[in-house]
Amino acid sequence: LKKRIIEFGCMSSFKDFISNTKSSAVRGIQSAKEKVNKSDQTLYDLDVMEMLRVYDAARLATKDIVTAVNRMINPNPADRVKGVMNDLFERQPKEPYVAPSKRVGDIMIASGQKIGNNHPYGEALISYGDVQVKIGEADLDYKSRIEDIYLKPLRRFLNEDVKRIEKARTNLKKRRLDLDAAIASCKTANNKEAAEDAKVKASLDYEE
Repeated sequence: LKKRIIEFGCMSSFKDFISNTKSSAVRGIQSAKEKVNKSDQTLYDLDVMEMLRVYDAARLATKDIVTAVNRMINPNPADRVKGVMNDLFERQPKEPYVAPSKRVGDIMIASGQKIGNNHPYGEALISYGDVQVKIGEADLDYKSRIEDIYLKPLRRFLNEDVKRIEKARTNLKKRRLDLDAAIASCKTANNKEAAEDAKVKASLDYEE
């Protein structure tokens, strides 16, 4: 009896497998026909279609938001390098810079509008996205003020004032070397008068 039960179970599983395979094949053929408009398809009820639309919009929105937030908390180093190079050579970027936090807000608002503001998730995305945009704009304004008020004067000091000071420092070192050489020569020279003249001349140049 036990053996017959096992054989029956195996046959039943095999029959289920064959049945499922046939069903999958039939579904695949029907789906292919619908895609090429060679077969009619039964339309879902309006409420079911709306539910599926909201689901698709929410799924895509969530993916976009996750990607945008990851870029916000882990900025692309290439974007930083590009920004530094633009600032260094005072070049205008091809596209206006958008703060990552503002980009997150823009995506939230667009996603919420796709889902619909009559849906709780869509309404929440639009509301929070609006706040996130304001945060991004405030962040961009803060960084812009730092650039104009703090960094530009410091860069001007490094690029202009420091160069002038370094040039003057180099010239001063040359004069000092000339003076020290004249003093050393004066100590060992046989012609005391000529050495003294050289020392006086070097001293005058150094003081200048």
